Amino acid sequence: MESLISTGLAQLDLPAYPADAAAKLAKYGNLLIEQNQVMNLTAITQPFDVATLHMLDCAPLLNCGRLEHAKLIDVGTGAGFPGMVLKTLCPTLSLTLLDGLQKRLSWLQTVAEELELEGVTTLHARAEEAGQDPDLREQFDFATARAVADLGLLCEMCLPFVKVGGRFLAMKGPECQEELDRAAAIVKEIGRERCVFYNVFAPFSSLRFGIEGQRQPDAMIMEHIKRDPNAVMRALDAIAQTNALLAELLITEAGCDGIYYCVQSGEYDRFLPEEYRRIVRPSDLYVLEHANRFSENNILHMCGWAGARNRLELWKDYPAKVMNWAVFVEGMSLEEGRFFFGGKTVLGGFETHWDAHTQQGILYTGTKEELQDYTRKLILNYGKLGLMLGGDCTVDAKIDRQRLFWVAEAARSL
Repeated sequence: MESLISTGLAQLDLPAYPADAAAKLAKYGNLLIEQNQVMNLTAITQPFDVATLHMLDCAPLLNCGRLEHAKLIDVGTGAGFPGMVLKTLCPTLSLTLLDGLQKRLSWLQTVAEELELEGVTTLHARAEEAGQDPDLREQFDFATARAVADLGLLCEMCLPFVKVGGRFLAMKGPECQEELDRAAAIVKEIGRERCVFYNVFAPFSSLRFGIEGQRQPDAMIMEHIKRDPNAVMRALDAIAQTNALLAELLITEAGCDGIYYCVQSGEYDRFLPEEYRRIVRPSDLYVLEHANRFSENNILHMCGWAGARNRLELWKDYPAKVMNWAVFVEGMSLEEGRFFFGGKTVLGGFETHWDAHTQQGILYTGTKEELQDYTRKLILNYGKLGLMLGGDCTVDAKIDRQRLFWVAEAARSL
């Protein structure tokens, strides 16, 4: 393992590191494999994989900032990655390992002693609670975390520890590339015949999804906003940069015609208008305005996901080419929306609610005659100019595709 790590480190073009770093990392890897027989530390257990997927995967973070004599906290450290690797490569780094399981931390303290690493502190705590501790809050030059949660939740957990001017180093997997590959495949299949708009969520939604993915209540994020709105806004700023980059690459690399940009959380009982504009709006606009640099044909989807009405005026002036809202939730018809949104092109007209048990709306339940009659009336009432037929939200993928052809057939008959 030592030879493999030594060769790998030499190929990474890292800042200077100790001559015995490869030997210490190999010892760390062997201790990990041995301890993993009695403690659940990692699913990666083969020496080659430990060397490449743990040690060499973490090492490039050394290039992400000046770690010499800096303070770094590794949040949700688990088996010590990436914190212990960085400490081995940069001995002057002051390292704090935070984890919710004391027995892992006790083992890591033993490993630090075995590797003769000084300046390693372990902290048994929940990240969301520790971040509110005045002795820890904004005390670190760097915070890092390795694939312990969705990026939105990672930001919320880690950014409170970082000093003003510090950095959060998030080690995330290839989710973005997977989305780009998926979008590119769609464009290749249908892009010559149809426009392709790929769904990108606003940063606040990404943050909420991360919390819900950890089976935490939606109210948790609102409590964080009450306690420390600036920390949440910093998290939204970080997420916005990622979502904006995704939007850019979807257009420039995957070949999408634009993005279908979903904004949420405008419900009447969530934010006051001035609160939304101060806390959420800046990150909303960062992503949308960045996407507009690469395509002038982006769609704004004002999601009525919970069946609760939104304050549509919050998004009235957002710079999108096409506006889409939940007509049957908001109680605002396409004709009313045309004037409300200043004559912009609108997308919608069909109720498309569905869940695990029901499909709701004529698109799902109507006969061919009913559906085509509804489509013709929709177009005749609104007019052909500035109208894109579509749903209030996502159409259930299980729909009989023939129903969509019925709609297209009726539209083309006018």
